[in-house]
Amino acid sequence: MLSFLRQGDTNLNIMKKPFTKQEEEIMGLLVEAHNKFVEMEQMHPDDMREWVDGIHKCQNVLKGRVVTRDYPDIFYNSAVGK
Repeated sequence: MLSFLRQGDTNLNIMKKPFTKQEEEIMGLLVEAHNKFVEMEQMHPDDMREWVDGIHKCQNVLKGRVVTRDYPDIFYNSAVGK
């Protein structure tokens, strides 16, 4: 399970779980993929920068889903036609 507590947060009851079960699983898989990638020998000087940029793009899509769910009147959600 991923931890989304900020430093100093002590009460787990006040923390909202931002991701669905599937989204949390995907975030975990992204972390796993990243950890495996950084263990490999880098073949080009730009490999790491491009890899991290790609991981961040994937994470941003998942974060966008949270915002869309939490603010459906502001952010377009094709599932509800808004």
